[in-house]
This record gives sequence, C-alpha cells and structure tokens, in this order.
Amino acid sequence: PSIDRPAGTPGPATDTGPGWPHLRGPHYNGISPETGLADAWPDEGPPALWIREIGRGYSAFSAAGGRVYTQTQSTYSQSVVCLDADTGRTLWQHRYGWPYDSAGMYPGPRATPTYSQGRVYFAGPRGRVGCLDAADGRLLWSINVLETFEGEGSHFGYSCSPLVEQGMVILPVGGEGASIVALDARDGSTRCATGDEPSSYCSAIPITLAGHRHVVAFLENTLASVDLETGRSLWKLDFSAGYDEHSAFPVYEEPYLMVSGPFRRGSEMYRLDCVEPTGDRPYEVSATRVWFSRKMSNDVASSVLVEDAVYGFDLRDIQSKLHRPSRGEFLCMDFASGDVLWTSDRPGHASLIAADGKLLMLNDSGDVI
Repeated sequence: PSIDRPAGTPGPATDTGPGWPHLRGPHYNGISPETGLADAWPDEGPPALWIREIGRGYSAFSAAGGRVYTQTQSTYSQSVVCLDADTGRTLWQHRYGWPYDSAGMYPGPRATPTYSQGRVYFAGPRGRVGCLDAADGRLLWSINVLETFEGEGSHFGYSCSPLVEQGMVILPVGGEGASIVALDARDGSTRCATGDEPSSYCSAIPITLAGHRHVVAFLENTLASVDLETGRSLWKLDFSAGYDEHSAFPVYEEPYLMVSGPFRRGSEMYRLDCVEPTGDRPYEVSATRVWFSRKMSNDVASSVLVEDAVYGFDLRDIQSKLHRPSRGEFLCMDFASGDVLWTSDRPGHASLIAADGKLLMLNDSGDVI
C-alpha cells in the first residue's frame, strides 16, 4: 500500500455536522437533513462545480469536514480516494489491492467508505477491510475478513460497506460461527462473531427497539438481528434456500421493518416486539409479518421512507440489466399497508436519497433527476 500526499494538503479532517458519513447517510435511512435545495434546474441541468476522472467501480461517496471519500480502480490498483469537496482536488489516495475483475462485466470496488471520528473505514471486493487516518490516508490497520472467517455468499465481490457503531466495525461475513462479525474500531481485533449463514451483498444497519440498539443484516437466505452490547443473536427469519442475493437495505421505523428482494420477490413488512428481561432471562425479540406485496422488488437500489410513504423502483426483470435500462416502475407505497399510492415511468431504475422534500435520483441510464 502507498499514500499520495499532494503538496499543500489541508490539515486534519474535522467533524462539522452530520455530513454523510455512511452509504445511507447520518441516520442510515437515505435521508439528508439539508434544506434550501433548488426547486428547479436550468434546462441544461445544474452548473457543475468541478468534474474529475477518478477510475472505475461502484463505490458511492461519504462526506465529512469538507472532504468526500470513495473507492475506485485504475489499470493497476484499487484505492480509497479523498477529495476536497469544493474543488475536487485529490488530498490523498491509499492503494490497497490489485484491480478486481478488470476484464469482466463489473470491475472495481463495490463498497463505500465510512467516516467516523477522524477515521475512514473501507472494504474491498476481495474481503480486505481497513482503517485509515482521515487526515492523510495513513493505514492504521487492515484484515481480510473473508480469509480470516472463511466467509461465503459474496461470489460477485464483497460489497458490504462498514457499519461503525459503539466502537465497533460491524460486517456481514458469512463464515461458520461468523455470519456477522464485529471488529474493534481501534485496531481491527475481533470483538464478537455470531451465526452460521452465508452472507450476501447488503451492509448491516443499526436499529433501536424499545431502547435497545440492534444490528440487522440481510444474509443470503436469512434476515438476522444481533444485540450490539452482547453480540447475542436476537432473532432471524428464513427467507429461502440456495442462492438468493440481497443488496437492498431494509427500511425501518420503530417497530416496523420492511424488506424487499430481487427476482420479483416483492416486499413485506414485519412488526418487531421486545419482551423485556425477567430474572436471569435476557430480553427477547419476535417478528410478526404485517403484510406482503408483489410490488417493490428492490434489487441493487434501496428504497427510502419519507412521511409514511416508501419510494423506490419495482424491478420487473428477473435482475438488473447491464446493457439496457432495467424494466419496472418507480413506486410510491404506503408504509403501513403496502398499498401502491402512485407509479411513474420517468425515473427508471434509480438509486435515491431524500432531502428538503425532494427525491434526488441517479438512474441506470446515467440521468440525475
């Protein structure tokens, strides 16, 4: 690994607000707290502040302290890159591996770096997970989780973005006794590992239920939850058998958890109930299905929940397409009932975030909407 430090690199990155520290934002729900966004764009689109060529891959951006972080691939290496948010100038670059699938259909990194307390955590497609100093890109520690825990389930490249919670880096890995793994954020040592199911491509997310903080992970055939304080498995739901990939994040508003899947699987809602501890018996959690719908089959683009409505793309192809727009409809769905409120052919298969009463989308044709 090497670090590039251009002359005149600014001082250390600092926390100046919630920013966008994780793939799903500061609250892991795809919603930005920013306001004052333009209600209309010029016909030619919004003016570009800067444009940069940075390489290939599927990593999004995290942001903090006037900097943005992403992962990319060149002809010779994979890297974590830090850019100045105002100018696009490279502040540092950390190379961590050889190119991945460079001659294949899906070259480059899949995961997005996570920023937390002056550090940047990354995951490469071969399972290399590492921690960098956000100020200069210096490597603080790294571990290959697929090799260490003999992980299974991510045959198209490890894609889970690190979740940093309560001093731990939490990742679905898919090993025997290590479906979900928590590493110490300071040094990468193992804090706990639990479960025996193979993983998939969806990162873990934290949820709060009756004051307890959990981690939910969508594995290859299972939706599972782990208690953050103890590492104890709380509940799991079996979804299928054999190969069944999951990439889209669950949508949560206490106590309801909505999940959707590819291959025209549709979506379903669960109510989570917490039974408080009695005597030596720890608290327990149960999940009860509230509704099921054939609509809102998310594949690689996750939905967002805004004011009791879920917005996302209902994929009608078996899976997302490489050389043409994927077929389906963009939906607005009632969170409580699963009823479809409206549909649109305009956005197409789009990843999206919500901000200031608007949906900001990037679809698979390259349109920003």
